[in-house]
Amino acid sequence: MGIVCLTIVAIALGLVIWSVPQPAQVKDPLPASNASDPSVPQATITPTPTPSPTASATTPTIPLTQATLPAPAGSVLVSGANDVGQRGVGGTNTESSLITQVPGLVGIRQIEVSLSNTVYAIADDGTVWAWGDNHMGLIGNGTRQDSFSPVKVPINGFVVDVVTSGSVTFAVTNDGAVWGWGQSYQSTPAVVPGLPVIKSVEMEAIGGVFGIAEDGTVWTWWDGVISMVGPPGDPHQVTGLANITELAVEYYAIFALDQDGVLWGWGSNDEGAVGVGDIGPVTTPVVVPGLPPISAITASGAAILALDRDGTLWCWGSLISGHCAQEQPSSDPSWKYKHLASPTVVEGIGPVFAIEASQYGVFALTSDGIWVWGRGIFVSYVDPGAARSQGLVQVPSPTKLLNFTGAIHFALSPNTMYALAG
Repeated sequence: MGIVCLTIVAIALGLVIWSVPQPAQVKDPLPASNASDPSVPQATITPTPTPSPTASATTPTIPLTQATLPAPAGSVLVSGANDVGQRGVGGTNTESSLITQVPGLVGIRQIEVSLSNTVYAIADDGTVWAWGDNHMGLIGNGTRQDSFSPVKVPINGFVVDVVTSGSVTFAVTNDGAVWGWGQSYQSTPAVVPGLPVIKSVEMEAIGGVFGIAEDGTVWTWWDGVISMVGPPGDPHQVTGLANITELAVEYYAIFALDQDGVLWGWGSNDEGAVGVGDIGPVTTPVVVPGLPPISAITASGAAILALDRDGTLWCWGSLISGHCAQEQPSSDPSWKYKHLASPTVVEGIGPVFAIEASQYGVFALTSDGIWVWGRGIFVSYVDPGAARSQGLVQVPSPTKLLNFTGAIHFALSPNTMYALAG
């Protein structure tokens, strides 16, 4: 999905997508000796105003933000920590909230990042490039050595989707094969046996991995700790679902959106994650009540967001990460145990055309720009006068993004932010 687009659903991360075709071009990464070269560009993004779209009964047409960048369209921008080389600049000594370009990468259409700061970039030519943390073998090159610059992941095929957790990664190629690698699988990519032709995949850090088959059915394999639909590691179909177009997976629930805009959910349902009004296991897919027809879904952590066809954003599940934009009362020490067990409208924003959530924040596109909220946003992105040393802060309610405004796809790790130049 989890693209030269704002891919809205997982870090990791698939959703309403808008894309700008770019010729595939992935250059060899710069050598480590150039890691501190001051010529590495600092991206300054100036959007050109776009006309306000008109909401309709179907998914609205999304106006692309036009941007003038030192970084070309399809390049990866990064800001934040670099303790395991996740900034991709050839070393580990360049931590900064300044926005810089990852050297050597252009023609990129999707970025994903694991909870352990392994970063993936899918190029227009179907190749996958990885860098950062490798102690779980997520780079897929047969070693456990961190990579400070992008290296090609050895997959034999044209990759269309990548999802990752903290210990395993899966990629889908255009022939419908699913490849897996990492500590929980094996050291280099290998095809997952026993699956039908798969179009896309989704997974969460502690949950199973799920895929949409070519015929619109849903299949699951690998962990299954929250799926409650079959034995772990045994590829099998999730019964009761058909004509599925999109998936989202969070800690305690799995969601499937069908072609009619009906949202289905199931799982352990801790913290009201399924959205049925209470807690307790939901062992088979059920329709999430109280929602109008939905056009896109995204999930991360223990919260789910759903975008309806009129541009209204709904949220439920855990409140601790701030995804539902419910501000924490300073006098309530029990806030970390609070949750919403039913879909609730996110106030202070709309109409929304696309959404993207990661473990630490939410990004939403409206007619007047990109808005952000959550517990892990760099303060300088929403307050240009703030000291860069303030680092990550809680942004409790939707706030207009003042930096990165020309980017069209985002990914967040615990301490680093990535954006795709548009």
